[in-house]
Amino acid sequence: MAMLSLISALHCNSVRCIRTLLRPFTESFSTKPFKPIEPEPQSNPIIPPYSTSFYHSNVRQTLSCYANDWKRALEFSNWVQIQSGFNHTTDTYNGMIDILCKFFEFDLICDLIKRMKENSVAYPNHVTFRIVFKRYGWAHLVEEAMNAYYRTEEFGLRDETSYSNLIDALCEHKHVIEAEDLFLNKSKDLTLFFVGGSKWVVEEV
Repeated sequence: MAMLSLISALHCNSVRCIRTLLRPFTESFSTKPFKPIEPEPQSNPIIPPYSTSFYHSNVRQTLSCYANDWKRALEFSNWVQIQSGFNHTTDTYNGMIDILCKFFEFDLICDLIKRMKENSVAYPNHVTFRIVFKRYGWAHLVEEAMNAYYRTEEFGLRDETSYSNLIDALCEHKHVIEAEDLFLNKSKDLTLFFVGGSKWVVEEV
């Protein structure tokens, strides 16, 4: 019983934290005059109401709340940066990219990646392009997935990890023939190792 009480308390605290974080954002859509609301007596002291200091974990968690509404997620992402001075990291950008990918908003994704490229603390990484590869594969946009792989060279990420992520994405979404063709074109310079029966790791020989 004590453990259940602790879990319940932590859950309520987490919900209160997210509500506090979202309050100024959601009120920005209201047509009513702004009226400050007194904080609840048990509100989380880590995030004061209407604070402009947000933790990256809270921003990422809030984005996940909008996982099925990419427009609101993007609005929140821009709002928290412009209005509150929040500095996005690679992780928070990746969260936004994952949401946009679900709705095939690839033009907006390209814009975000360009913004990441200009930010040394939010530079694209292998996870960024793995998300893109998987969504292209899911949408059966094989050529676009391959073009995204070639673009990783601009970011210093065209390596064994990116190649493996691309092959995984194509195979996962039943584009095995295309993945095989891609591999055969690389076979003169690369050798393939199987790890765990499914993960493909490619290394130069």
